[in-house]
Amino acid sequence: MVDDVAESPQNRTRFLVVNADDFGYCDQRNRGIVESFLNGVVSSASLLPNADKALEAVQLSEEYGIPLGLHLNLTEGRPIKTLKNSLTSEKGLLRGKFKFRDALKHGEIDLDEVCTKQFTCKLIK
Repeated sequence: MVDDVAESPQNRTRFLVVNADDFGYCDQRNRGIVESFLNGVVSSASLLPNADKALEAVQLSEEYGIPLGLHLNLTEGRPIKTLKNSLTSEKGLLRGKFKFRDALKHGEIDLDEVCTKQFTCKLIK
């Protein structure tokens, strides 16, 4: 017979994973994520691959052993690869959250193009 007390939710070991978002966004955020990881506050980080300090974030994750996930970004900043597509403005930048939402609402975002080009660039990079 299984002990009901041992199986109760109150007696189970619980783990909390705290993931730091936007690793690579800027020097200050990178420094804060590293400090938080070293102090045991953060368990992992999500790399923002098209951010200005993404390469430094990768180097920091390797140096300090920070587990990385991928933060796929369709709305902010520059695309990883220069693409003129439905995600980008005339200036070649991603549209931004609100303009992306409007474009999606009006059928201006080509979802097949997004899946085949943008995600592939981020995953391969």
